[in-house]
Amino acid sequence: MKIFAAADADTLCQSARTSPRQRAHHNLHPTLDAPVQRLCIALQPETYVRPHRHSESNKWEQLVVLEGAVCVLICNPEGQLLERIEMSASGTRMLEIPAFTWHTLICQVSDTLVFEVKEGPYAPASDEDFAQWAPPEGAVEVARFREWWRGLQVGGCMVP
Repeated sequence: MKIFAAADADTLCQSARTSPRQRAHHNLHPTLDAPVQRLCIALQPETYVRPHRHSESNKWEQLVVLEGAVCVLICNPEGQLLERIEMSASGTRMLEIPAFTWHTLICQVSDTLVFEVKEGPYAPASDEDFAQWAPPEGAVEVARFREWWRGLQVGGCMVP
């Protein structure tokens, strides 16, 4: 039996606060090659998730907001924003993103906690699965992109 209690959430959020990436994962699946990947992710507003897609037909992902709030941005390969989905523990809580869909998310509230489920096994994304118009993690431009996306509306360009 696996249990993820309030104390576990607090510990995970503390890890995210002190992580250079401003997020932390708690895997519930036993190994990275497990057929179903299940994890809790703590996020802070300064985290950056580079827009990406999962380019295998079985690589959908489901997000459930347990605490806090995120905004999921769906875009086309050129960086035009197609959908903006505001999610929170008190509003839209669950979203399933189909395979091949370009997406990212913006953390809106400190100590946000998301539960993610996706088909395994885990495989790191290849270069062609990251949006080439978006900076890689750690690049100087990351903060500018993240802040631009916070206010971006459907139809707008994700490149500031």
